[in-house]
Amino acid sequence: MPKRRFLRDAALYSSSLFLTRLLLSVRGILIPKFLGPAQYGLYNSLLLIPEYILHVHFGTLDALKREIPFCYGRKDLERVRLIRNTAFFQYLLTTSFSVLIIVTVAFLFRDRLLPSAFSAMLLICLWIFFLSFETFFDQVVRTDNRFDILTRSEIYSSLTGFIFMVFLILTWGLYGLICSLILASILKASYIYRGGQYRIEGQFDFQELKRLITIGFPMVLGVILFTVFNSIDRFIIITFLESKELGYYALALTVLSFLLIIGKGAYGVLEPKIYRLYGEKGDIQAIRTLILEALSGMTLFFPLILGLTYIFIPMLVLLFLPKYLPSLTCIRIMILGSFFFVFHGGTYNFLIAINRQTLIVRVVLVCIVVSFLASYLFVKQGWGIEGVALSTMGSNALAGIIYLFFSLSFLFEQSRPKMFYFGRLLFPFLLVVPLLIWMDQFWIIRGEWRGDLVKIILKGGCLLLLMSPFLWQLKKKAKIFRELA
Repeated sequence: MPKRRFLRDAALYSSSLFLTRLLLSVRGILIPKFLGPAQYGLYNSLLLIPEYILHVHFGTLDALKREIPFCYGRKDLERVRLIRNTAFFQYLLTTSFSVLIIVTVAFLFRDRLLPSAFSAMLLICLWIFFLSFETFFDQVVRTDNRFDILTRSEIYSSLTGFIFMVFLILTWGLYGLICSLILASILKASYIYRGGQYRIEGQFDFQELKRLITIGFPMVLGVILFTVFNSIDRFIIITFLESKELGYYALALTVLSFLLIIGKGAYGVLEPKIYRLYGEKGDIQAIRTLILEALSGMTLFFPLILGLTYIFIPMLVLLFLPKYLPSLTCIRIMILGSFFFVFHGGTYNFLIAINRQTLIVRVVLVCIVVSFLASYLFVKQGWGIEGVALSTMGSNALAGIIYLFFSLSFLFEQSRPKMFYFGRLLFPFLLVVPLLIWMDQFWIIRGEWRGDLVKIILKGGCLLLLMSPFLWQLKKKAKIFRELA
């Protein structure tokens, strides 16, 4: 890959994810409006089916993401084809079998289901079948480091899916909505298949399948546990607080998801590079500089984005979403807590590369318990959604720091340089947070255009002045990273 291509791919891929998230946000407004409460509730219930069925690869797709770059690094192209074909047929077989079970159950209990629910369930099963193709080729194109194709496919499927959704939901309601999902999956899978010029051959090896599942099962288990981990906050709110509180909290989650796009785009492009380089050299020191430079670069850049978001969001809520004013404290907590997700993304690829998947599972299990207990106690103490946000961000910070320290123990031989590097990572964030809190007390946003605009300009200027030395360092990091990538 050309030296300058990495940063371009990361920027373009992050932009495509941002566009996807933006369109999903608009969909989130239009779909409940068009369907109505009953149909919208049915739709969300049916979406639970693909969330679980898509994991029936039992880890082969997660192993594929790790093993194919390894094989590219070792110049073993025959093994690449064997892994790809074995994983494809296994995933197709287990998905088809799972879909067949659901269809059979639907027919057995047809009398107990509403006609609309029965028909929608059959359409969901059809979507799962095509979604499995989309999921597989999405993973394949990532392992091949073809982020140009992935970026175009994200934009293409997002735009076409949105157009299909608007037209079909107006025509056929819930059925039209599911049909739009089917069409979008077919188009994206076809686009990647043709753009990447992939060929599926009739290869299948049981020994290879066993090896892939052995490698990948802890990873998929970790993904499932992450899903549980990220759902605890909403379960607590639903159980112990009013329904409107979940709406306030959901807005904060939306802001958090936009912030996390930056790290997801950068680390997503870096992932196959790390696996390939480690597979080629077989030595942790071969990827040491890549990991450390990525982490330090993100911790220099992310506090600026975090700070700007923290400054602008309150004005947007006051002016355009006044009904969501109770969300502001929760939003601020999540914005500040988002910094520690940098450690999640920056170390996850490294831990997978050195085959430490079980650590990820153990840490997530511990953090699930911590998040649940802390959320429960805070809610019982009357802290509401702010308490839930604190416990959620706190448990995520705990996970990120554990992953980081474990990774640094492999990357540094002595504890003193390790602690110095850790301090360097935290330093920009520890400077930005007090500044943001102080400016909130000094320049209060009140929902008035002119006065608030002046305050925001002053806040942004102070933030940029504080961050200017770090941005200068980031410029040097970009030059180093071009050489590495």
